[in-house]
Amino acid sequence: MKGRTDSKPSRIDVSHGCVTIKGMKKASIRDLHMRTGALVQEAADGEVIIIEKRGVAVAELRQVKKKTAGEAFRELERQGYFKRLGKTNSQIDRFISEDRDR
Repeated sequence: MKGRTDSKPSRIDVSHGCVTIKGMKKASIRDLHMRTGALVQEAADGEVIIIEKRGVAVAELRQVKKKTAGEAFRELERQGYFKRLGKTNSQIDRFISEDRDR
């Protein structure tokens, strides 16, 4: 903060109109409107930003966690997705083979 004379770091950072308290960043809807690109970049870099409307938290802006195809498959498997599908018609293999032979 401007004007601080002690060497202790501030817990509250009010630069750019956003507030950071103990690692959690908050921004108003106006801040989001005015600084969308910068806030999105901060979220992409791993920061979690709470968007507030009139002081009430209404949304979070955070990094999207990318999954590999294998991770996505294993997660679906853990959730029982493939068990719910049930067995397929065993004739599908024959149809595929016949189609290849054409």
